Amino acid sequence: MIFKNSSEKIKGIIWDWNGTLLNDVAYSIGCINELLVKRDLDPLTEEHYKKVFTFPVKNYYETIGFDFTSEKWELVAMEYMETYWRNMHRLKLFSDAVSVLNKMREQNLKQFIVSAMEHGKLNSMIMDYNLEQYFDVVLGIDDHYGGGKAHLGNLILEQSGFSPGEVVWIGDTYHDYEVADSIGIKTVFVACGHQNREILLQSGCAVFETLSDIKLA
Repeated sequence: MIFKNSSEKIKGIIWDWNGTLLNDVAYSIGCINELLVKRDLDPLTEEHYKKVFTFPVKNYYETIGFDFTSEKWELVAMEYMETYWRNMHRLKLFSDAVSVLNKMREQNLKQFIVSAMEHGKLNSMIMDYNLEQYFDVVLGIDDHYGGGKAHLGNLILEQSGFSPGEVVWIGDTYHDYEVADSIGIKTVFVACGHQNREILLQSGCAVFETLSDIKLA
């Protein structure tokens, strides 16, 4: 079993969105590179991106060369999001996302989404992909700055009535582990998202290559 020391039966899954169900890694790199080139900064390769991407995203921006003494972080964050929104209708889910959501639903697991995407945009995307049928609750943050989401995980627990031991968090970044661990929830990872396998393994959690590979028991 993935969770050998747990005596509680898994009843719910908290899904991350970007890079976990939504296949937006290459697209996100293209968006950030547009901003970097505009500032005469070096664009990122996918390999480098997956090494340096982190939360809060302001730290990642500083790592790749943005200078927030000469321009405001809030304006850069909005510029990125406007770039991202421009063609986000082209984005697709991972090819196995819907089949895995169906599989989890067939196992009578309640499913939720917690994302660092702004709440309104997140809900709009869920409806665009006709996914609302799968999720009891969908929660995003209330701004565009890619901050933390621990408070959203706590809200899921409160609304669902589940104990932390009855829920699994599935994500693609170390921050998913940090958030889940802070509220007592176990994490599993997929390595097809925004951070590389080496970073994810530092958590000590199980890391699967794809959504279809995930095993909770």
